[in-house]
Amino acid sequence: NDAKDIIINSLPNDYQMSDICYEVENKEIARVENHKIYMIKPGVTKIRIYTSDNKYEVYLNVLVSDG
Repeated sequence: NDAKDIIINSLPNDYQMSDICYEVENKEIARVENHKIYMIKPGVTKIRIYTSDNKYEVYLNVLVSDG
């Protein structure tokens, strides 16, 4: 499967990359492992990127094309 790196340019103060968690809305479209998105099948899904204490979060919209 094709994998794309998730590049995080900055973190909140006192947080490390090991504090970052991912939650994929539709696991049939994509999955995340080791800060990489793996495309499974064409479609759209949302990935929640959050700190392990749930204090900070952002959402990433992902479009997986069939080409």
